[in-house]
Amino acid sequence: MAASTGADEWLSSQLASDGRREAEVLARAWFQLRLSIRAPNRFPPWDALLITAASDAQADLYSRQLAAARHNGHIAQETIVLAVPDREGKRIGSGGATLGAIRALCDHLGESSTARLASMKVLLVHAGGDSKRLPWANPCGKPFVPFPLLAGDDPDGPPLTLFDHILAVSALALQALPPNEGALFIMTGDVLPCFNASRIHLPSHGALVVTAAVPLDVASRHGVILASDQHQQHQQQQQQHQQQQQQQQQQHQNGIRCDKDSSPQLVADLLQKPSVADMVEKGALCGVGGALLDTGIYAVCGDTWRDLIGLATSGDDLLGELLASGEELSLYEELASAWVPARHAWLSSRPLGSHLLAHLSSHSLFHHCADGLSFLHFGTSSEYLYHIRLAYSGRMPRRHLCVVPAPTECHVAESAALISSHVHPFACVGEGSVVSDSTLVPGTRVGDRCVVIGVDTAAAESAFAKSAECSGSAAAESAASGAPYNAAATTTIPLSHRPPTIPSTPFRSSPISPPPPPPPPPPLVLPSHMCLWQVPLKGGREVTLCCGVDDNPKLSLSGGGSFCGRPWKLWLRDRGLLETDVWPDTDNQGRPIHLKQDLWNALLFPILPRGSGLPLAMWLLGTFPPTLDQASDQAPSQALSQQQAATWRRSDRTSLALLHSQIDFPALLSSALHRRSLLLSAFARAAIDGGSSPGDAGARAGAGATIHGGSSPGDAGASAAIEGGCSPADAAAAAGGSLGRNFASLTRQLLLADVVDSHHSSTCHVAEPHNGCHVASSSFTGDGTRAKSNGSTVIEGKSGARELCRELSMSFPPVVGREGVGPSQNRRAGVSGDKGGGVQQQQQQWFAGVPRSRVLQAKLDLVRAGREGQGEGTGKCKEGGGEGEGEGKGEGKGEAEGEGKGEGEGGEEEDLEEGVWRAVAEEAAVAVGVEESGNAVASCVQPKAPLSLGASVTVTLPVRLDIAGGWSDTPPWSLERCGTVLNMAVVLEGKRPVGATVTVVNEPGVRIDDDHGASLHITDPATIPPHLSPQEPFVIVKAALLITGIPVLLSSSSPPLPSSSPLLLSSSPALPSSSSPSTDSSSPSHPSSSCFGLHIRTWADVPRGSGLGTSSIVAAALVKALLLLMRGGGGGGRTVGERSPGTTDEAPEAAAESSEAAAAEAPENSPGATKWAPEVTDEEVSRLVLLLEQRMGTGGGWQDQVGGLYPGVKCTTSLPTCPIRLVVDPLLLLPALCSALQQRLVVVFVGQVRLARNVLKNVVTRYLQRDSRLISTIQRLTDLAEIGRRAISTADLDLLGRVLSHTWDLHQELDPHCSNPHVDALLAAVHHLSCGAKLAGAGGGGFAMIMGRSGEAADEIKGILRGMGEPVRVYDWAVAV
Repeated sequence: MAASTGADEWLSSQLASDGRREAEVLARAWFQLRLSIRAPNRFPPWDALLITAASDAQADLYSRQLAAARHNGHIAQETIVLAVPDREGKRIGSGGATLGAIRALCDHLGESSTARLASMKVLLVHAGGDSKRLPWANPCGKPFVPFPLLAGDDPDGPPLTLFDHILAVSALALQALPPNEGALFIMTGDVLPCFNASRIHLPSHGALVVTAAVPLDVASRHGVILASDQHQQHQQQQQQHQQQQQQQQQQHQNGIRCDKDSSPQLVADLLQKPSVADMVEKGALCGVGGALLDTGIYAVCGDTWRDLIGLATSGDDLLGELLASGEELSLYEELASAWVPARHAWLSSRPLGSHLLAHLSSHSLFHHCADGLSFLHFGTSSEYLYHIRLAYSGRMPRRHLCVVPAPTECHVAESAALISSHVHPFACVGEGSVVSDSTLVPGTRVGDRCVVIGVDTAAAESAFAKSAECSGSAAAESAASGAPYNAAATTTIPLSHRPPTIPSTPFRSSPISPPPPPPPPPPLVLPSHMCLWQVPLKGGREVTLCCGVDDNPKLSLSGGGSFCGRPWKLWLRDRGLLETDVWPDTDNQGRPIHLKQDLWNALLFPILPRGSGLPLAMWLLGTFPPTLDQASDQAPSQALSQQQAATWRRSDRTSLALLHSQIDFPALLSSALHRRSLLLSAFARAAIDGGSSPGDAGARAGAGATIHGGSSPGDAGASAAIEGGCSPADAAAAAGGSLGRNFASLTRQLLLADVVDSHHSSTCHVAEPHNGCHVASSSFTGDGTRAKSNGSTVIEGKSGARELCRELSMSFPPVVGREGVGPSQNRRAGVSGDKGGGVQQQQQQWFAGVPRSRVLQAKLDLVRAGREGQGEGTGKCKEGGGEGEGEGKGEGKGEAEGEGKGEGEGGEEEDLEEGVWRAVAEEAAVAVGVEESGNAVASCVQPKAPLSLGASVTVTLPVRLDIAGGWSDTPPWSLERCGTVLNMAVVLEGKRPVGATVTVVNEPGVRIDDDHGASLHITDPATIPPHLSPQEPFVIVKAALLITGIPVLLSSSSPPLPSSSPLLLSSSPALPSSSSPSTDSSSPSHPSSSCFGLHIRTWADVPRGSGLGTSSIVAAALVKALLLLMRGGGGGGRTVGERSPGTTDEAPEAAAESSEAAAAEAPENSPGATKWAPEVTDEEVSRLVLLLEQRMGTGGGWQDQVGGLYPGVKCTTSLPTCPIRLVVDPLLLLPALCSALQQRLVVVFVGQVRLARNVLKNVVTRYLQRDSRLISTIQRLTDLAEIGRRAISTADLDLLGRVLSHTWDLHQELDPHCSNPHVDALLAAVHHLSCGAKLAGAGGGGFAMIMGRSGEAADEIKGILRGMGEPVRVYDWAVAV
């Protein structure tokens, strides 16, 4: 809401923030909206969403737009959605529309609707106004005007509208409503209230209006609330005294603050547009120099909601009675007055007043003053451009889903906002302008501070060509018949308010020849401060409308009205027109009509065939005919002006007032989808065919056009390049595209036409691209060579989008034999390695530098989108039983991280999905520094001495608590980008809870035991498959055996330690042969491969599903033990770390001492005297466990094993080198800080095991899809790790607590199922005592970390948690050093 000069200081404070606070509030609101959509079990969405419309036609358009919003993920599938028109298309007011919407919802619910509705939470958005002050928004409806704030967070996502942001704010308000009661929440469609609506204090019963404290001059133009305590005279005097004494202190950055209590206050009176004197007289002042503004946000709860339903569904025909009265019923006056006793006398004389009093007068109206509420009003074009102009801390993108020429070819101002538009070379857009859903051909000039909506200047060229043909044909027919030729006669549509037609001058009767062809249409020149928009009308025609940004359609000719920035009388004089030309006093039949002489009723805008209205629009603007060497404001020639005036007079015309009833609303939405589909297909083709960045494209083919989707964090492929008028396939080198776009998001928008058409029978036709927008596609032949296509696929009807997706999927080369199948799968499929390798080489050459996993995921997204009859192509997932956390405690019983196949998916899709994960594992193997060799892995294991019977190694490790940075350690992120994680190793209840023991035994094969009594004997380790399933028992142990090469070492067909084994990457000393084993029974024998084996035991003394990284830490302990054993570190038995209690009858210290004594007594040259090899480094183990996670199909990262292997608190960074490099930076913890941390940080098991169903796979899939929101979220997690490091370094535990909370929010952004109602309730129970909390690991259950506000607060938290009883358990913990 713009403030006037009377509030300069207030306005300055608002401008100082530059929209930063609004962006932060809306970002939080969108976070809550996404949670309610993705996790309705935690945050139930609205039960119903109602939007009011002015007519049946507009309601039809709103229904389509609501279907699009649901398709885009902004409305939950469970929510009932209705667009409710005003009865008979007549204005009934916001109050009448409220009653009509409630009645329509009851009719929709059917039987027992009243009782059901009373328990529902309903959102009602009023959007049925005329939009007189924002006339270009009248066709689409003011709530659906483009407002791209935060759209840069998802550059490949759909364009955002005001309505989308309103939905986000309402998601916060939904959290404030009573959980077990029904309620109605009302918002207006032309206002975006930026405030934390979750903090609204609602009464259990009654109605509530949200207010905001604003300056008096602002309040005087709106409704004002008089609170009950303001009615007292002594408070007024006190406030006046404060005004004098505290004038300089009352301004705040967030506006004038309300000094009322946050609890709801009774409303004493309602004032409508009161003067400042009236507000002072009635005691309406709030704080110092302000008043309480009625924001139009109402909530109706409890019994009041039930009685309002009763009123709307009463037997009386309330709306019929209202229409008969000829008056309107206002929500903010009549309806609200029923809850305010001081207004009852006035209300009794108003329409429906007796009904309102009978049903609602027993209830009260309260108000809640929303401190710091920012009121973004979209009432005028000027206000709209003002809100677009703000930077919002960089969150307002200036380019979204648009094609913009290179700077050398045109000038598009940095402050201009382009949305779903194509700007051709040599077109210009000025400062602060907005261009949406438009195409600007070469020569187009848009001035400063303009609005261009739905304008297709390219269509004018096509229309000109067709009209030239038609004109020639019509003229020839006229010549043959002798009749005069009238060009306007073929374009007439009768209108009731059409002005009298002035006959055109007939041509000479002899001889008549066809007129010369008309000159080509001039390029569009739009002067500064103008609005221009095109609207399709019924009957296949179109109207092009224009006005000045600052024109007020309500002002009359004599009252200071203007058109195109000129006073009416001057404009009429310049055009040579009379007042009766614009406001005729008779209709076509000569009947008198009375039109108010204002812009709203002016019959200005000609109705013409589509694509032919721009010349007359430019005449109205005063810019016809421009030339390249003329300024846009130069007066046109007199002759051409008279010619255009004559053409204008002959044309059927419409006005802003009549326009709404003439709009072809289905065509309006279809035309927008038409232009957007062209852009989306061009984006996808450019990402596939070539141009990873504008710079790359310029290097290959000189200056070109840049396709913008916004800036994808860290992704150079978020912008691709196409050359104006030529195919990128011709301009790009053989390297192909970068695949930097999110094909899943692009194809979802391409399929939007199907969703819209599912409600109605209209079709969306995307014709052949215009010159400069045509982008060729490519496909591959059977031999893997690239074959160029003509790119002629169009989107038409319900199958065109899917056909396009299928064509795009064919642009990918075959990937190693069967689609998406790796080398081992090829062998099963009977595909030779040579052939597959050749095709793979071609693929790598085409998508140079693009990971194979990304190539496969991109093709998978396109294949799914193109699948017949499957919507978006997302299959249902089935739960798998694999390993969760704590696999050492009975592996195979946890939840799988894997994902099932979708229902109805074909073989190609299954192969691609399998290939994606195979490729990730192979890329991880390369990053770790190992390569596949048959069914084994050639690793860096280097045996130092022969194994000896009885040799044993035990490794015990602590668990880890992750503070921030998680997910940045997970492949493929960590293989392609830097990752940073802050975590710490901790002991629980005074001991290291995780460990593994490996012993050489005189028994073939491998025997595996865990601490829960589960056991498995693998007689031949060579039978372990190279690629494991998470569902396999003891999958961690099997994967550890594979990556350390144990199956080869223990193979019955190989010697124990052959020097030629693939395990050896360098020369090694000669080892004893298995053909001559030692027979000396007095000393440990060197077993042969046929008689010796391993006994492996693992344990994890923590609850299953802990989230403490126990699966990876068990793997780390086991891998380290195996490496130590193979490198000679097992002689006499070795314990690394602390032995887990219960593994033997000895205490850990006694077991270690006995092992050391045995080694000391052994002869110096005996195997038992082998010294522990220090070559086993923790970084080596960490890298191998990273590979292990991929081999067993869980796809984990490196932070868990690093957290357990390295002591203390550390900040670890991974560098995407080959092999991957881990830089572990231990943080110094002074004793005082360590004590304070252990005192304030509460570690608790929440009582539910971590059920991470598909969490990791879903996150990795979104990364492979290049989901920009996920990429930015993980990047922010790494930033939080650095902030956490600083907090620990400065001993700022409060800041560390905030890091925990922000990390938890981001984890929920990545996957909303990381929490559940039980966890939410547990954290909420101690929220008032904590300064931050999060679940450990990926969440979903397990352990939680809660930072108390102080040591005493931490003790209170522990008491509350212990009072919850089992299975909730508070653990004593300490930093492992």
